[in-house]
Amino acid sequence: MNSGPTANTRLSGRATLTVLLASVAIANMAYTILIPFVPTLSRQFQMGSLSIGLAFGGFAATKALMQPVGGWGADRFGARTTATAGLLIATGATGLLAVAESGSQIVMLRLIWGIGEGLAIPALYQLANILSRRAGVEPARALGWFGAAAVAGMTAGPGLVAIMSGIIDFRAAFLIGAGLTACSAVLIAYSMPRLDEVPSADSPRDEEAGEPSAGAAASRAPRSALLGVLGFGLADLVNNAIYAALEPVVPLYAESTLALEGRTVSIIFFIGLGLFAVVAAFAGGPVAKWGYKGTIAGTFGVQIAALLVCTWSSSPVAFTLAFWVVMAAQPLVYVAVRAGVAEIGRTRSGRAFGWFGLVSDLGWVLGPIAGSTLLPNLGPDLFAAMAGCAVAAVVGALVATLAERRREAAKT
Repeated sequence: MNSGPTANTRLSGRATLTVLLASVAIANMAYTILIPFVPTLSRQFQMGSLSIGLAFGGFAATKALMQPVGGWGADRFGARTTATAGLLIATGATGLLAVAESGSQIVMLRLIWGIGEGLAIPALYQLANILSRRAGVEPARALGWFGAAAVAGMTAGPGLVAIMSGIIDFRAAFLIGAGLTACSAVLIAYSMPRLDEVPSADSPRDEEAGEPSAGAAASRAPRSALLGVLGFGLADLVNNAIYAALEPVVPLYAESTLALEGRTVSIIFFIGLGLFAVVAAFAGGPVAKWGYKGTIAGTFGVQIAALLVCTWSSSPVAFTLAFWVVMAAQPLVYVAVRAGVAEIGRTRSGRAFGWFGLVSDLGWVLGPIAGSTLLPNLGPDLFAAMAGCAVAAVVGALVATLAERRREAAKT
């Protein structure tokens, strides 16, 4: 009789999960190490605002569009193979950026970089999901660690640039970024097990025995499963759009209205990202206690209150504290929606994470465009408009919860 994973299996699962988290952090360092060199695009390559916008917006768009393909690949060819392939594509594009000679080449390579990222992301989420079950860890807790590792890597990237200031230039930064992404790909390729080597902790042999797993059951009810995935994706779209809008809005608003210096704004963002990473690392417990939709509704409620403070208060201290509250609430939504998708997909979750990512990542495209465009016209009322978007997400979560309870009641 199989009583679940042994202590040795659990230890091995935890060690492999740790390697996965390290790989995610390294890959995100490679991404943000390049951000401080963005002004070089206009100086060295004479790229205008439209071209720079295409380089960043196109990256986000191709990353979003490729995630369903990456999810299909993870289920068809294995999460390890798909993640490695995506990271190698990103490595190649990043390395070639070091020898790019024109703005059009930079835009094209950024699009290819986005393709690689889009292929890798659903597979990396799938690996976190299945490895957590192998290690006997709640998926919500593992996905919280995933988010913490991702943000920790994003935070460390600019710090590395600051330490090496005056030593590395634009092209060297791209070579370092390519090297870091390649390290991440190697770790995934040589440390991760194949999907068929990772039995689920709660039903390790159900597929081999011919019994349908929860993932297989979900695949036989694609409409309800897809609706659930898209619902979580819409919630994450709103969450992403709020933060992505704040990235350009906060520096502009802080300088023009609150008279804060650029160095102060950098410190505010640094602390905010640190809060995100710390809360994400421990978010699995609250998500398990409150449930996916309860967590989404509650933490969006907190964000709404904080954004309204930003609207009504002209105090730099109150504004900063409210921004930090938003940053502390964001990871709870991040973990809750991904844990919900993991539950829908169970062990074969590639397609679920792929379609989720397509919807979710649109927030990264829409947020900065809407925020930077509307700020001159709305001023502080823009934060109230963001709060209105969060209200819509809360209403959606509550409606989905009530509908689910009615279906359960009808069954009984």
